[in-house]
Amino acid sequence: MNFQFTEKQHRLRQKIALFTSEYISPFAAEFERQQSLPDSLVRLMAGERYLAPTIASEFGGAGYQWIDFAILNEAVGQGCSSARSLITVHSMVAYAIERWGSQQQKLDWLEDLAFGRKIASFALSEPDTGSNGAGVAASAEPRGQEYTLNGHKQWISFGQIADLLLVFAQQDGKPLACLVESSRPGICIEPINNISGCRASLLANIYLDDCRIPKSHVLGGIGFGFSAVALSALTIGRLSVASGCVGMGQTCMEASFEHAGKRQQFAQPIGDFQLVRRMLANMKTRLEAARLLTYQGALAMDAGLSEADEKIMLAKYFAATTAADVARDTVQIHGARGCIDDHLASRFYRDAKVMEIIEGSNEMHQLILGASI
Repeated sequence: MNFQFTEKQHRLRQKIALFTSEYISPFAAEFERQQSLPDSLVRLMAGERYLAPTIASEFGGAGYQWIDFAILNEAVGQGCSSARSLITVHSMVAYAIERWGSQQQKLDWLEDLAFGRKIASFALSEPDTGSNGAGVAASAEPRGQEYTLNGHKQWISFGQIADLLLVFAQQDGKPLACLVESSRPGICIEPINNISGCRASLLANIYLDDCRIPKSHVLGGIGFGFSAVALSALTIGRLSVASGCVGMGQTCMEASFEHAGKRQQFAQPIGDFQLVRRMLANMKTRLEAARLLTYQGALAMDAGLSEADEKIMLAKYFAATTAADVARDTVQIHGARGCIDDHLASRFYRDAKVMEIIEGSNEMHQLILGASI
């Protein structure tokens, strides 16, 4: 595959990098302290069409290719993992509607999602359901032209501010994907605060208590909720996470190189010590490999290749472990400075640990990839 960017893609990278350096990176520590992204940033990202950039132009979207989507997530990930996580979950729902939705569902939702007039969130996880997404306990009971939803969704990124939830439930043992407005009666949203990483991602518990929705809000039909809708959306989430991990690793590496050149011990920069140079060399090598794996997955998606899902899973697994290792060594190189909450080394170290769990844990990816071999 050709990894040479077009002139248009080079300009896109520069534009998003400038946006990140101006509106995200300088304030990321404050976002974390406040445990929230400011409305002003969400509006700015929406104005640039960064929230769901792959939506087709006929529905008001920017029509990004998947390689463009990877470029976006990498650049935003260099500044703040929580800001990148908003792109992740919002794009997952938009993609699911565009791929699996009826024409009316597309007309009802996609333009609002493209312009950020509505914020979407992906509600799959439950207290007892993580990796086994097909085993959700939430129920959907048909009643005339409606469904009544009951259940508890947990760890829902941006659930605190979502206008639209893509909720996964069971109807008589068959998985169902439903579009649920958060304003409907029977929905209670409870913030989850003080998490270790991605603290500005506005996590929430979502409680559904006899929440009624029209049957026209079912996405993809009965029985397709997990095998089709959820799994395809998770591929998009994994591409976003993989790209974001490359971005955060890049920031950590640059900070490590700079600090190693300035910090003096025993009358010389610590970058002159062989063990520090080993860490720097490993950072550079693994990040380059993670970046290429991620681009390869994105290009496979653009080409419509059957192995695209596996390539993106491989990229997510490797990029997440790489980001965690790079961030850990960044803390080590910075010493006590890297242990302060506000320092980027500490923030990215905590964020990187989260990346090894979300959109499929390292262990689940090892099981699936190992089985495929």
